[in-house]
Amino acid sequence: MSLTASKGQTCWFGLAGPSAPPPTVCDRNRHKDWLAAAAPAERSAAVVTQSLKFMVGLVVKKGGGFLMASDITYQCSIHKLWLDEVIVLENIFPDINKVEISIEENQNSKINKMFIRFYMQNVKNLVEAETLLKQPLNYIVDLISFKFNTSIGNPYLINANIPGQAIGISQINASLTVKRSLTEKQIQEFKNELTSKIVESSYLPLFKAAMQNTEPVSRFMFLYSILSLALEDLNQKDTVSQQEIDSFIKQSAYWDSKKDRPTANPRKNGAMETIYTWLRNQVGHTKNNSDLTEVTAEIESEVENLCEIVKLAIRAIP
Repeated sequence: MSLTASKGQTCWFGLAGPSAPPPTVCDRNRHKDWLAAAAPAERSAAVVTQSLKFMVGLVVKKGGGFLMASDITYQCSIHKLWLDEVIVLENIFPDINKVEISIEENQNSKINKMFIRFYMQNVKNLVEAETLLKQPLNYIVDLISFKFNTSIGNPYLINANIPGQAIGISQINASLTVKRSLTEKQIQEFKNELTSKIVESSYLPLFKAAMQNTEPVSRFMFLYSILSLALEDLNQKDTVSQQEIDSFIKQSAYWDSKKDRPTANPRKNGAMETIYTWLRNQVGHTKNNSDLTEVTAEIESEVENLCEIVKLAIRAIP
């Protein structure tokens, strides 16, 4: 027997489109909010169908009493990442016994499907469950995007098994072939970061939003803006100059002095800029002599390195 999760069951944690021009740089909190709002939200209108297995509700006996177990499953789209095994996280979040993360390849599309299933006890209804899961769900999705530089869509509910309300458990078919998987080391590092929460979490949604830009130039410009914000926090300043941004970049392994270019700003008397700042300015202050085709090609080759530089800045914030 099978059931279909209707559109009404979908729970979006996405970002709305921008409704106003960006605030001034000095208004940092509003600037962060605007950046996040400017991100594309991958919201599929497709109805999600899952094959469900029926079974009796799980019951765990403890101390002479009975604790009713519930599980909630979310799905979202994910690029460039596959798993050939389920990642299991136990007792990481309060009131959540276990989390299972699995990824399946979609052979008909470049976009794969990620499933995140939460197991918990003593949850009375779906509203209570989703309230409990909202922060852990977003944190997991944001950290996966941050850790593996991948674009992830907004998660939505596909199944809820709560005693007294539903008895179904979603059956995730594993018939699709997995192309490649994360290494054991990568999985362990991901688990360690989840438990230690060493990343400044306020930047994770921004990073995920940047990665949702599949167009390289948009992603590059978004990442450069996040880098500027992170360095403002790191240096405890209301704003940082491009010279300060370049100084940070030059301390990383992703700076190649041979790629530095003379600035196009006549007020800087031919000072040299890192390739990242130079590309940013070529797009942000397009000149008549700018070769946008060449600039775009260079951005495509440098955007992954800029991802790593942004992550270094975020991790360095006390």
